[in-house]
Amino acid sequence: MTGKIPEHFIDDVLARTDLVDLIGSQVRLKKTGKNYSACCPFHDEKTPSFTVSPDKQFYYCFGCGASGNAIGFQMDYVREGFVEAIEGLAKKLGMDVPREGGTGFKKKDHTELYSILEKANNFFQSQLKNPRVREKAVSYLKRRGLSGETAKHFQVGYAPPGWDNLISEFGDTDLKRQLLIDAGLTVRNDNGREYDRFRDRIMYPIRDMRGRTIAFGGRVLGNDKPKYLNSPETDVFHKSRELYGLYDARKHPQKLERLVVVEGYMDVIALTHHGIHYSVATLGTASNQDHIEKLFRYVSEVVFCFDGDAAGRKASNRALENALPCMKDGRQIRFLYLPEGEDPDTLVNKDGPELLEEQFRTATPLSEHFFDALSMDIDVNTMDGKARLANQAAPLLDKLPQGVFRQLMIGRLATLTELSTENLEKAISVSSVPKPAPKATPPNSNQQPQQNQHIQSPQNHQDQPDYANMMGNMGDGTTNNTDGYYPPQDYANHSQPDYSQQDHSQQGRSQQDYSQAPPPNDNFDPSQYANSQPGKKKSFKKNKAWKGKKGFKKGYQNDWDDEPIQPPATVTPIIDSVIRIILHTPKDAANTELPTDLQHFQSPYMELLRDLLALLRERPEASTAAILGRWHATEEGEHLAQLAAKEFLIPQENSAPELSDALRNLERAKVESDLDDLIKDGAKDKTKLRELLKLKLALAPVIIKTE
Repeated sequence: MTGKIPEHFIDDVLARTDLVDLIGSQVRLKKTGKNYSACCPFHDEKTPSFTVSPDKQFYYCFGCGASGNAIGFQMDYVREGFVEAIEGLAKKLGMDVPREGGTGFKKKDHTELYSILEKANNFFQSQLKNPRVREKAVSYLKRRGLSGETAKHFQVGYAPPGWDNLISEFGDTDLKRQLLIDAGLTVRNDNGREYDRFRDRIMYPIRDMRGRTIAFGGRVLGNDKPKYLNSPETDVFHKSRELYGLYDARKHPQKLERLVVVEGYMDVIALTHHGIHYSVATLGTASNQDHIEKLFRYVSEVVFCFDGDAAGRKASNRALENALPCMKDGRQIRFLYLPEGEDPDTLVNKDGPELLEEQFRTATPLSEHFFDALSMDIDVNTMDGKARLANQAAPLLDKLPQGVFRQLMIGRLATLTELSTENLEKAISVSSVPKPAPKATPPNSNQQPQQNQHIQSPQNHQDQPDYANMMGNMGDGTTNNTDGYYPPQDYANHSQPDYSQQDHSQQGRSQQDYSQAPPPNDNFDPSQYANSQPGKKKSFKKNKAWKGKKGFKKGYQNDWDDEPIQPPATVTPIIDSVIRIILHTPKDAANTELPTDLQHFQSPYMELLRDLLALLRERPEASTAAILGRWHATEEGEHLAQLAAKEFLIPQENSAPELSDALRNLERAKVESDLDDLIKDGAKDKTKLRELLKLKLALAPVIIKTE
């Protein structure tokens, strides 16, 4: 049966399904307070970090971040597609699944794109059986040690020579030819000529986590360049978010204990052919944070396997830096360098799988690889060498999340440098604090701005270490994902806004990593207006964090500063407060409207908040589980799950006033952002400045007691 599953039916299934019973039938749960806990079924652990909330009907793992509702559990644990998960749950409840066309909150329909990609995949596979063109392709696959069964498993195919094979096969109308272009299968040049993108190449279909063909990789058999050619970015394919072979690894009946990241398609296929079913490959990009977090959803150990040449070491250093923010306690990352001139494909065919598997198990842990890479060109036996090591390691260790592993890494650095952990903690803390910019000077002022000797210009850091080029160009930026939106594994045909295309910047300032987003105001200190009154003398307040230094009076700021330099709080936590209240009490937020001045406010996760409220207006009875299901398996969904998993101490009857207060704080943050922009522009519009200051004072901050 075709057609969209009605949203009210999905909500009904979720409402009737007891998540505790569902998960309890597969995982041993233990009652802990009002929730249930267990060792996470999605990664190996000894201490339970997996929590199931019977009230909100969703689960969350504080170790690996796995989260979802009943449908999500069926999809991720039982390894079913969305439709299969709904049908399975409905069957247990004795319900028949209805279908309809559906309208409303939905995204662009990519059904035709998936369809043409699948047709192309079938066409390429059929060419391996075509006696007119198959000989060269089959001979190549046999030389690489590939059996027909393995080729069939990975749906390997062949794009024959010629310029219009796909166009002739599927492009009999203008709409169909445009569809081929949209799918990245054909190209239209500046002269309007259309031709096949892939010609005389072995074709490797790239599949998403639902098994759908979303793109291709092609290995040339002739003399064309490049040697490997991937599909371009499309509405359904974003290479920086995909991993070749992950779908197959997850579907394998044997439990995944680790995942190995290799460099090419044939490496994955050859390893699988020899019984090593847990390898994946990036698609011409370095292993980025999205890749790593995705891998840790299924295993607790990841092994990076690289060639031993310069390019391989450079790639490993990029992977190392991108892995640091992902190193939560309980996770393990290893690095393996292969002999120069070898790759997993050649080694497994030459030496067999047992030797290679042993090397995977005993590969170098991230902790050792980190210090080995940093110390490669440093003599740690000298004082200046120890200083260089500490200076280079500090900003990198600051990327590690708080936890035992971070403390152990700092302890290791302390041993190597003979510095105390306390001093290293201070050094790491200092390395992570951005230098405040000088305060803006009004235009036409004869007064020259004072040069603060403790503040360096962002354009002049000659005496600062070049972290971008450290450790073989670690973090050269090629791994950052700005390519676009990754289609979620969520409700079939449901809409997801493209958050990656939103303008999450303040006056052009990039904020790709929202968890590390800089304050919206670099120059403006809002505290100077918040509680100030005419004629009132300024005074210093005690800084509780101040530990005291020789020459200074304990508990007080430096007495040459007019005011403490305090950057304003970021907007993102305030938005999070609003979203968190909504997640915990969605029914009370169903009629909530954003204030007019926030309707078009651009800030991280602001668009998510708007869409969340739009969903509740459309479906006021939507539960927390239904909301999380809408954004299941997306970056935004993971963020929502983290907020929902935090304990909420506000009584039900107080949720509406708390939501109102949170929105008021958000309005104030918007005013502060506008003030920031106005002052950066020289505060030329004095009337506007007075209005904003008056509005800011009127919007007094409110303390939100959510935890």
